[in-house]
Amino acid sequence: MSATYFQDIVDTLKHIDVSKRNNLHYVPRNVWFYSWLLQKQRGSVERAQLYKLIGEEFRDRIDTTVDEAPEDCVERKLNDEEDGNGFLILKKPLLDAVEDYFMREYSINDTIPNFGRMNGKRFIRRLNNLTSQPSGGLIVSVSSFLNDALEARFSPVENYVTDIRLTKEDRDIIDTLRVVSSPRRIKDISWKFLLCVFPHNGALTQEVIDHMSGVLRWFSQQLDDCPVLFLSSSVNGTTTTDMLGHDRHIHFMWAFSSIRLLQGVVPTVEKYGDAAIRTFPAIFKMQNQQTLSAKQALQNWEDSASAHLGIDTSYQPEKKK
Repeated sequence: MSATYFQDIVDTLKHIDVSKRNNLHYVPRNVWFYSWLLQKQRGSVERAQLYKLIGEEFRDRIDTTVDEAPEDCVERKLNDEEDGNGFLILKKPLLDAVEDYFMREYSINDTIPNFGRMNGKRFIRRLNNLTSQPSGGLIVSVSSFLNDALEARFSPVENYVTDIRLTKEDRDIIDTLRVVSSPRRIKDISWKFLLCVFPHNGALTQEVIDHMSGVLRWFSQQLDDCPVLFLSSSVNGTTTTDMLGHDRHIHFMWAFSSIRLLQGVVPTVEKYGDAAIRTFPAIFKMQNQQTLSAKQALQNWEDSASAHLGIDTSYQPEKKK
């Protein structure tokens, strides 16, 4: 059973049209990803931690996934806590199956090109505040990465917005923000966007998202309605992603999409050169929803860079059988 169990979960998800998926469909897959991530770090997995990382709203689905897993995949143990949720340990066949899948789909263990020692696994840990490193350092790391990859300049928002009328609590959010703008070297382009990298210990609730949306909307307005790229852990609930402030300038990208986007930046610049730098804002091209698909964002960017170079990408040669 262990040989096919996780593959069956993946296949079930694959057969649901992407446009019809919601967060609930991803829960079984994500239960085993975060279990793998936690076990690699801590040796075992607290069920309560899965509720936090994936979302309290999915507690029943998480329990069903864990409780119905075959015995040759998972060892379950109870602790002395009143809730009796206990912890679990993934057995090697399931650990290997999960790791193999996320390597194929997200290159989870591979270093993100030109991002120091950062790989997908480390990035997701930091987005979920699962490390001892200060959460505020991640915005600096991502900004520096974009500076190296795109020659993009990045600045604190205070350099652009001097009359900041926020509450004391809201001002803490400023530490998660940077204004990213086009390089000075290319004289005939001028773009900028607001980058927010918001580590959070677990899935974001509607309350947190509503609050963040209000703050980000205000800053976007002060910056001539520039687009906002918001990178964070995940979202709690099946309806939350449809209620993200309804602001066309704010683009949300969660953990797996974030690493896929970051992994695609350097290869795209290496392939298209200055045309890629010129057209980077194409990632914000609307995709009928505010939660960005990294695959679609990268495709939009590549199409725009190709068009700038006059390359026709519409023709696809027939594959040999």
